[in-house]
Amino acid sequence: MNAELSIEKDAAIEAGGLIFSYYKADYEIKDKGYHNPVTPADHAADARLKEILTGNYPNYGWLSEETVDSKERLERDRVWVVDPLDGTKEFIEGVPHFVVSIAFGFKMDSQFWEYFIIPSL
Repeated sequence: MNAELSIEKDAAIEAGGLIFSYYKADYEIKDKGYHNPVTPADHAADARLKEILTGNYPNYGWLSEETVDSKERLERDRVWVVDPLDGTKEFIEGVPHFVVSIAFGFKMDSQFWEYFIIPSL
């Protein structure tokens, strides 16, 4: 588990750097529906997190707020659960109350842990 935590931390820091490169910049805002905005920062961070986490652990499942869900994750014993930019509305408004949220779950064990990185600090 220490190996996963180390990779998770590195991935969160890298995604946070990507997100912060968009902070207070000009970019297109789209709406996913029900007043749920998404930005290029969401997508860039999501892609990088997926690349790092599933690249290091290809047998682990993936569930992200920004990626189309795959039932394949239900067949996996371990799953990454990601919100690459938790606090998108605050991010858009220039309020530094947003985080990279990565959780790791074990199917059979009911264990669950989560790591947050706050890119604006």
